[in-house]
Amino acid sequence: MTFSRYAIALALASLVATSPIQAGADDPALRVVLSKATSPAAAEKGSIVVTVTNTSQRTWLLPIPFTPLQTPDGHLYNEIFTVTDANGAATKFIGRRVRVIPEPRETFYTRLEPGATASKEVDLSADYDLRAGGPYQVRYTQTFQDTAILTTDEVHGHEAQSNTLDIWVNAMLQDKRQ
Repeated sequence: MTFSRYAIALALASLVATSPIQAGADDPALRVVLSKATSPAAAEKGSIVVTVTNTSQRTWLLPIPFTPLQTPDGHLYNEIFTVTDANGAATKFIGRRVRVIPEPRETFYTRLEPGATASKEVDLSADYDLRAGGPYQVRYTQTFQDTAILTTDEVHGHEAQSNTLDIWVNAMLQDKRQ
């Protein structure tokens, strides 16, 4: 049985076209970890710690309005966490929603250098309705960009998923005025 060069080329092209290609598969880029607040009182109120680590050899840019690492006046810029109650229902977001124009680009992003880690304690009760108390699950997706975004629009964004964190919120510690 003989194969023509054309048949072999077609078979190779087909194999390449159907193989999963992952840009940077050996370079996981960012690791996002959610953990409980170190203070038991803060944890029972709904505070968590977000830690983002750049595990790659590249500098990444995190859009400030969509990262919990930047929380002016103790509030998030936007609804960026997925918070669900014990029944799996989404918890109501009660914080602000900021529409932004990513200009100037140099100030729209925060940089995370290779090997760097940034952490922030975030009070979820400031922006999510946790007044009922009880168990909640929290997840987060950190979006990030290559530094080329500073000079071109032809760059595609990336995402890093966090772990799912189970928290317990004490209803007695919640502000009932919301």
